[in-house]
Amino acid sequence: MEMIPLLLFTMLCSGSQALDDGYQLEVQPVVWAQEGLCVFVPCTFKYPQDSQSSTYGYWYRLSRKPYNQKEELVASNNYWNSPSTKGRFQLVGNPEDGKCSLLITDVQNSDQGMYYFRVENGESVQYSYTKSTVFLEVTDLMKPDIYILEPLWPNRWGTVNCVFNATFDHCPAPSFSWAGPVLSTIRSHVSTHQPSVLKIAPQPQDQRINLTCRVRFTPQGRIFEKTVRLDVAYAPEDLSVTISIENGTVLQTLQNANTLRVLQGQSLQLRCVAHSIPPTRLSWTQGPLPQSPVLPSELGLLLIPRIQPDQEGEYTCQAQNQLGSQQVSVTIHVCCENGLGPRHPPSFWVSTAPERLYAAVAWPVDGLSLLCADTPTPCSCESQGSWTLVLMVIRGTLMGTGFLLTYGLTWVYYSR
Repeated sequence: MEMIPLLLFTMLCSGSQALDDGYQLEVQPVVWAQEGLCVFVPCTFKYPQDSQSSTYGYWYRLSRKPYNQKEELVASNNYWNSPSTKGRFQLVGNPEDGKCSLLITDVQNSDQGMYYFRVENGESVQYSYTKSTVFLEVTDLMKPDIYILEPLWPNRWGTVNCVFNATFDHCPAPSFSWAGPVLSTIRSHVSTHQPSVLKIAPQPQDQRINLTCRVRFTPQGRIFEKTVRLDVAYAPEDLSVTISIENGTVLQTLQNANTLRVLQGQSLQLRCVAHSIPPTRLSWTQGPLPQSPVLPSELGLLLIPRIQPDQEGEYTCQAQNQLGSQQVSVTIHVCCENGLGPRHPPSFWVSTAPERLYAAVAWPVDGLSLLCADTPTPCSCESQGSWTLVLMVIRGTLMGTGFLLTYGLTWVYYSR
């Protein structure tokens, strides 16, 4: 194959005409054909017509092996010479009129190579046009394309087109056929005048089923096919909300109504995701539907920077398209530090239901950790008095002293 580029360059530089004592032939020096398809090579020639004998034309293929110069007859109008190509090569036109076009059907990889034309007319005209050869380059197999120009709606008629991008001049017209489960019902119809056009009325259960278009040029020829999966329109489903804070930590992923408790000043990201065909329009609202105003969001992402107590409440994400809608809500409660000393990075706690608390918020205060747990204590930003703080510190000190006393007595008892 390394010799092919040099061979093509030599042919293109020498031109496609050969003139020798009245012999002349015009043909393309290089022809490309796709495997399994058909190719037409236009050709005309001239020769000295001094004899009344019949004119015969012959197309020969040269061996692709450099050490073997054997020539193979592939097409002729002389039926006494039977070519070995079984009718796939045809000499098109009458050589007596200077016509020498070549038609090749069901092109195969083994057809690639160099071809030349020869004319015979009695004893005086026997000439091979070896200066005007044709090189046939066979390319890879191509598949048809299936186009669905608009969404397929359940129980509505839609159009599916099968397109095969190839040139069919002087070649057999392609035949189209369809295959797939949707064709076994009355919900499909193939156009009589355009078999490449299919009308279908899919149902929701036809989602992701296979549909195949097949193309064939001859009854015994190669079959070209393409398979796609149908995308039938459906209402939004699998709606979920992921809630995270500014550092990317995911607090919760939910698909049903839920409650979330966060610390005042934290920045939240609420991302809403749903699946549907056609794509879902996502929107966020605050407060009960449908009177609530729509919040500014992009692609289902709602940002709440440095949340404050007046921003707590119910947030609802709604997914909607032409076939239906789905929504999910989250109730956010904002907790404050309640004047328990200097600000320290607190841990947060999340409640999956108003009746139960799964975690807690802890603030370090002078070496002590004040922990709120067990019950859903309401969040409040009202400052607590100093007596509350003193009592909490005393209580913690007493508990620590009791622990140390118990530990000391136990150690003395077992050390005796």
